[in-house]
Parts: sequence; C-alpha cells; structure tokens
Amino acid sequence: MANYHTVWAPLRVAFIRTLARRRIDKGAQMGVRRTGADGSLSRKEETWLFGTCVSLFGSNAMYVAFVVWIQQLTHSPSLAAMAVVAFLAPSVLSPISGLVADRVQRARLLIGTDLAQAVWVCFALLVRDANQVWLIFVVLVGLSLGSGLEAPAASALLATVVGRDRLARVNALFRTFKDLARTAGPAIGALISQVAGVRTLILVDAATFALSAVCVWQLKPQKEPPVAPERPILYEMAGGFRHIFQTPALRRVVGAVSLSLLVFGMRDPVLIYLIPHSLQQRPGLFGVFATTANVGNVIGGLMCVRIIDRLSPERLVRIGLAVMSAAVALFVVPYTFVVGVGCFAIGVGATLGIIGYVTVVLHRTPSHLQGRVMSATDTAISGPQALSAAAGVGLLAVVPFQVLVLSMAAAVLLCAGSLTAARLRDPQAAQAPGGASGSGEEQVLTAKS
Repeated sequence: MANYHTVWAPLRVAFIRTLARRRIDKGAQMGVRRTGADGSLSRKEETWLFGTCVSLFGSNAMYVAFVVWIQQLTHSPSLAAMAVVAFLAPSVLSPISGLVADRVQRARLLIGTDLAQAVWVCFALLVRDANQVWLIFVVLVGLSLGSGLEAPAASALLATVVGRDRLARVNALFRTFKDLARTAGPAIGALISQVAGVRTLILVDAATFALSAVCVWQLKPQKEPPVAPERPILYEMAGGFRHIFQTPALRRVVGAVSLSLLVFGMRDPVLIYLIPHSLQQRPGLFGVFATTANVGNVIGGLMCVRIIDRLSPERLVRIGLAVMSAAVALFVVPYTFVVGVGCFAIGVGATLGIIGYVTVVLHRTPSHLQGRVMSATDTAISGPQALSAAAGVGLLAVVPFQVLVLSMAAAVLLCAGSLTAARLRDPQAAQAPGGASGSGEEQVLTAKS
C-alpha cells in the first residue's frame, strides 16, 4: 500500500490532470474556432463571406453582360447606356429599403430576395431579338431593386454575425472580396458569355443567388421580433439621417466623407478629359485606369486586414482621405505611368476609408436602426458623388483641369484635417464605442448578414 501511495497514486493523479488539461485545451481550441478569437474566421463568418461574395460576383458578371448584349442586339450605344440608368435608377428608393430592413426579419428578407432574384433573372432567357430588349431593362430594374433591399439588411446583420471586436476585421475581408468580385466578375462573365453564351451566364447568375440564399439558411439565424412603426412613415424613413445628426462621431465622420466626395466626385470626368488632352492617349485607357484602381481596392483591403486591429476606424478614415488627396494630385503630371500610380493609390485610400467609415457606422448604431442608417450613409456617399461628377463635366469647359485636380486634393486633405483636429480636441470621443451602440453589436447572435 505504501508503494501504491508513494508511486502509483501520484502517477494516476498526474495522468488525470494531464487528460483534463488536454480536454480543456481542446475545448478552448473549439471555442476559438467558433468565435474566431485567434484571428481566424469562424464557420459563420466564412459562410457569410462566401454567400455574399458569390452573389456579388454573379451580379457584377451579369450587369456588364447585359449592357454588351443590348448593344449586340440593337447596335445602339445609347440603348446600352440606358441600361446603366435602368440599373442605377432604383437606388433613389434607398431610404425605403432601409426602413424595410429595420421592420422585417432581416434573414428572411435576404433569403426571399435572393430566391426572387434567382427567378427574376431567368426572365431574360425569353429574349430572342431586338424587339424584346425591353425585357432586359425590366430584369435590370428588378435586380437593382433586389440589390437595394439586400444591402441595408446585409450591413445591419453583419454586426450580429461577429463580435464587436472582430467587426472591423471581417468588414475589411468583405470589402476585399467585394472588390475582387467587382474586378473579376465582368471579366469572367464576358468569358462565359463568349464561350457558352449569355443564356448560360444567366443560369450561372441565378445559381449564385440561390447559393447565397442557402448560405443564409445554413446559418440558422435567430428570429428577430418585428418592430412596429410608432410614428408616421416619413418620420421613420428619416430615422437614419436623424441618428447620424444626433451622434457626434457619426456626424463628424459622415460629414467629412460627404464633403470630400462633393469635390472628389469630379475625378472620373477629369480623368476622362486628361487622357486625350494631357496624356495624348486613346479613350480606352480609362478602362485600364479603372482596373488599376480596382487592384488598388484589393490591395487596400488586404492591408486593412493586417492593420485593422492596431488602428481605430476613425483613424482609417483619416488615413484613407489623406492617401486619396496625395494620389489625385498626381493627375497634374502629364505621364501615363504617374497617373496610373495615382489611380492605384486612390483605390488603396478609398478602401481604407470606406472600411473605417462603415465600421464607425456599425459600431455606433443600435440594431433596430442599422438598416436605415446604412441607407442614409450610402446616400451620403452616392449623392455628393453624382452632384460632383455632373459639376465636373460643366467646369471642365471653363476651368483648366489642373485647377480641378488641385481643388480635389485640397478639399479631401481639409476633410482629413478636420477629423484629425476633432481627434485632438476630444481624444476620448474618437475612441469611445458610442452610447448608441446598445445591445445590437455587443451580442454575437446566430444571424447572417
């Protein structure tokens, strides 16, 4: 007995403790996998990214193919250009989309919209000749409406898929994959269209919508109790803008970005103008510059994934604006390579800025308002850009393009400086999570964007 107590008993205790420790370590590792605390993606995050990006890839591939198809059927560049208008016009309903996203169960909205778009795009299979081109426009408008409904719901539910501390990282990954889909989608879509025909591409697009719906269903999202409207519909629709105005951090960031884009939106008209006049190149170079900017978007997203844990979202916005300011100033140099470098740097800066921008919004918005706030922030970006682009077209007729380039650089730099000044005046406010965040993003719910 003495031998047992002095030798075997200690060994047995050591063995049990070692086994228990291994089980604890295994459980901890499983927990890390579920929560992604080690920096890896959890299964829910992987499913969300895959489903969303597959749908984005299909949409980008189909949109460009439709424009080309219309021109092939009608031999009319004007009708092909109208396809762009048909796709973008429903975006004016963004405030309504945001309200819908806040008033229904978002996961069900995403599943239903994906399945509806999978069926809707198949109506384009009925097109046989130029007399049925109107059907392509109808399909484009329907897809745009579906995309408009999905965007605020997806953004709102992103904050419930991941923890608050991982939101910026997953958002950076999403932005990177989104830019990859935007860059590769049209090229692969054109390849499929040329090799197998546009009808095959239509079926592929329908499959991407169906796959996205399956991914949402796979996540088994919790049912969200619908929120009944308590005020008139117009008051509810304005809830996103009202929240931005009443939240200092959001008002500061959204205001700076909107004001910068109110001038920076002249970039594309200026770039189109300087290609033949300053660079003495053919207009087709604009497509090369656009691709270069998309590559910059991807690189910016990859950079953000690595640095997002060390920088606050507001600092990302400031850095992004500063990079864009320096990059657009290169447009005054009459060398194609230098302008190309500027386009690449603009892509990097824009991605850094938009990731910080969206993360600030999600961090400081309660769950029941996120659909409307995301719609409002999208409007705060697209509206100034559209106005600035239209103004740029007119100003190029009376003002040297160099003046417009330097105006863009100065305006964006001033907006970045205003955010820096606000940070210096109130360091705590810039870092605080925001009292409006409430319970929406603090909890990791089993839901999908």
